[in-house]
Amino acid sequence: MRIKFIKSPCGIGYGYSEGEEAEFPATLAKEFIRDKFARELKPKTDIPPDFPSRHIFVKHGFASLEEIREIATIELLTAFQGIGEPTAKRIVKYFKQ
Repeated sequence: MRIKFIKSPCGIGYGYSEGEEAEFPATLAKEFIRDKFARELKPKTDIPPDFPSRHIFVKHGFASLEEIREIATIELLTAFQGIGEPTAKRIVKYFKQ
């Protein structure tokens, strides 16, 4: 999970400063957020919220529909854990519209 520090957690053993961004395992990031040291950074993307398996693409760093279009084949899409053939076919069809 990507977070941005809103205050330094140095007092609890971490050497990050206010304004720094970092990637942490979800459990640790949620502790920083809970304790008001950080806020979650949402990925910036033009992938519509209702796009099939959007969360998988965002998790893997895809920021645009164009990036997904470049890999929009059944074989490449089904290589992602969580995308089966029916979903892959919906994605391919989406780009043929």
